[in-house]
Amino acid sequence: MPVSLALQVIGGSWETAVGQAAITSEPTGFGRDYWHPLRETVMPLIHDETVRTQLRKRVESLSPQAKRRWGKMSIDQMLWHCNEWLEMALGRHKPQEGRSAPIPKPMLKFMVLRLPWPKGAPTAPGFEAVKQHSFSTEKAKMLRLIDEIGTRDCAGSWPESPAFGKMSGKDWSHLMARHLDHHLKQFSA
Repeated sequence: MPVSLALQVIGGSWETAVGQAAITSEPTGFGRDYWHPLRETVMPLIHDETVRTQLRKRVESLSPQAKRRWGKMSIDQMLWHCNEWLEMALGRHKPQEGRSAPIPKPMLKFMVLRLPWPKGAPTAPGFEAVKQHSFSTEKAKMLRLIDEIGTRDCAGSWPESPAFGKMSGKDWSHLMARHLDHHLKQFSA
């Protein structure tokens, strides 16, 4: 990724990055121990009680009459779709095998966790909502799953993702926070 794009993503400047690199005491080199501007981004986690509370309030504000701003899913389908992802993060949903991405899993994982998401991107196989669901049932389930993920040991064992490979609790917590935020914005919540 070009440095200028990376700095745009984190909202920084070259001078800030160079200044930070100059004052860091971390060694430079190839490995996890070198400074990189994209590591400085804030990663909201469902494990953060403030983030979890905000997500819950936004879910609670949804009504069956909510209108989508983009995409094809209705509000009940969006809730079902997100719940399937939350269940996968907990290891209870195994998605059907689909085509693999044309890029390596670690790169795809980096992109999904760190880069902006486009509106209306295609949904992974097994997560496409094709029928109507009970709004109240799916909403209650989502609130329960948010709490279940948020109170699970982040440092414990978490399932591997078929699309992104090995995922830590922090990775899942961040991915689910981003995914919920994306779809709640889709319905103006």
